[in-house]
Amino acid sequence: MKKRHPFRTHGRPGTVFLFSVLICIPFLLFSCSGEGKGGKETGSGPSSAAQEEGEGFQRLRTSLRPLLEQEKNIRPDWVYRPLAPGLLETFVVDRQGSFDRVTKTLLKKWGITKEKLVEESEAWFTVFVDPLKFRVFQKDEDSGSPKVAHPDLHGIYTASLILHPSFKEGLKKVFGRWEGLLVAIPSQKHCWVLRASDEGIRKKLRKELVQEFKTSPHPLLDHYLSTKAGGGYEPGPPF
Repeated sequence: MKKRHPFRTHGRPGTVFLFSVLICIPFLLFSCSGEGKGGKETGSGPSSAAQEEGEGFQRLRTSLRPLLEQEKNIRPDWVYRPLAPGLLETFVVDRQGSFDRVTKTLLKKWGITKEKLVEESEAWFTVFVDPLKFRVFQKDEDSGSPKVAHPDLHGIYTASLILHPSFKEGLKKVFGRWEGLLVAIPSQKHCWVLRASDEGIRKKLRKELVQEFKTSPHPLLDHYLSTKAGGGYEPGPPF
């Protein structure tokens, strides 16, 4: 959030205070309209604000974010990339209160390629959640090693953190490796990571993961993603 400059005036103190309060009221209402670190979707394409003069790519690029979505929900004009069977990476302009999908029409208006969109979205997403941190739960009593971890971020971009450049390195620090892990993203707002060999933890998490997938307004996957050698993901076992 940009730093707000104080108002300077030579009027009476009471008048200054009342004027400042009136200015703050709409600002607070706007700030509280968001949801976590991100906003509510306002439509399938760019809003009227995105069409206004001066709101071109150079102005909006710092608001670009990648967002995970089920393949069946994709609309024809959305810009997207396949990530795993049934799961796609889409792109949005986040306005800190609402967000708009980046469409092919908008790309044409901006005069940029899909490759440029992906590059800028991932670059500014990296800045948006820098540094990437994990919370660790249920450490093994003998070795002290963690059994479950999840990113320390809550909101519509939580699951999208699997796209973050530091996600792999972060998990290697937590678990001591990348291969042999299972990543659960039942909805856009949840991400859990555990070792594939830990059957006990999978049984404990199953009910919660299934419930999140069934009740979330934005479900993603009802099964794990398995980490692949060298990076990336492939379909894993069901919850």
